[in-house]
Amino acid sequence: MWLVECPSFWDQGLVRPLVTESGTVVLRCDSCSAVWPTPADLDEMAWVEPDEPDWLVGAGVHVRPGTIR
Repeated sequence: MWLVECPSFWDQGLVRPLVTESGTVVLRCDSCSAVWPTPADLDEMAWVEPDEPDWLVGAGVHVRPGTIR
């Protein structure tokens, strides 16, 4: 399994890969819930903070609770 510490200075969670409902794999911190659409975004510190009710990460990609694995 691929795990890395969250790169944000305010958090100590682990970043884990998630498969979204659309089949896209994203990276998400298990503590602060920041999402990186690609591994390259993790290196660039380019994260998204998805909000309710749609939890969008990008075009056609969401991380709604109950739809990710």
